[in-house]
Amino acid sequence: MMLPKHILGTFDEALATLRNNVLMMDSLATRSLDNALNGLLQRDDDLCATAIADDEEIDQLEKQVDKDGIELLLRFQPVASDLRRVVSAMKLCPTSSAWATRR
Repeated sequence: MMLPKHILGTFDEALATLRNNVLMMDSLATRSLDNALNGLLQRDDDLCATAIADDEEIDQLEKQVDKDGIELLLRFQPVASDLRRVVSAMKLCPTSSAWATRR
């Protein structure tokens, strides 16, 4: 779904970057969970180790999303749906599935 364009193209770019980082973080967390489950079912230590190693990259992306979100809030001071979009991106926490892989 295409989002409506804003007057400030830089806001659209910052929002797209934030969205891409959230999608990448989600993809990594899903892959990590798949690796952990398959590692457990197949008793494959390498898959389990890969799932645990992915956690660091997911943590870094989460920090980047928070940093970008705060910068976006300070720089553009979005309101209404734009504000909800930014705050929602910052509140998403696919790392919980990454944490589940460690258990």
